[in-house]
Amino acid sequence: MNGFDEERVGADGVPPAIIQAGRDTLCAYFHTQSYGDINWIASYYGIKPERAERYVDRVRKRAAKIRKGVAGGV
Repeated sequence: MNGFDEERVGADGVPPAIIQAGRDTLCAYFHTQSYGDINWIASYYGIKPERAERYVDRVRKRAAKIRKGVAGGV
């Protein structure tokens, strides 16, 4: 589906590229899933919800910079 190769998905359904990208990216990925609210993410990692939100926010900020760069012709 949309170029996604389901054969290359880990046992938990997370693409290996996401897992390798770092904790903040994995948190953001979990946040896009139906089960992945901030409290679930915090529980998964054993951290406070505020920290989980900071991880997700980092990815949002990086994405905004990338979109801004693309829109600006960089």
